[in-house]
Amino acid sequence: MTHRVRFPSPNPPESYTSTGVLIPSVTPALHHRRAAWTYALVGGLVAAPLVVVHNRSTGLGGELSLLPGLGTGLPLTAVFVGGLVAGFLAGRASADVDTAAAGAGVLGSVPALGWALAYPTEIALETGGAWWFGLVEGVMLFVFAGVVLTLGAVGSLAGGFVGRWLASLVG
Repeated sequence: MTHRVRFPSPNPPESYTSTGVLIPSVTPALHHRRAAWTYALVGGLVAAPLVVVHNRSTGLGGELSLLPGLGTGLPLTAVFVGGLVAGFLAGRASADVDTAAAGAGVLGSVPALGWALAYPTEIALETGGAWWFGLVEGVMLFVFAGVVLTLGAVGSLAGGFVGRWLASLVG
């Protein structure tokens, strides 16, 4: 939104043109957040295929892989790599590394979420019982989804810290 404002002084603020019309500008904080989400998208696009490859190669089916190699959960190495890429790129561009890494982890965890929720959702839909039982199952699935995305964000944050460190070494 722009407003027409006239200034009595000959030197208006820099965000106004010589005619007194406000020029919308991007503040540095908004620019850093926008850049961080750009790098989060890149990191998420790196992590998501790695998560899919991990789940396909381990044959997890409906299980969630929390620790790599143990066959029990979200492949944290995949979201770690996505966070590393996002943290490195954000660190090089002086953007918010924490936002970029956590965003990459959440985006990269979406395939694992689909894998993890497929079987419990099937069971929840097939199970009969009282009306409140379905409500409890829905709440539990929602909480479980939050836990999966949180684990992805935390694993990716660790990668983001390493990526920031690598960016500081490279210069």
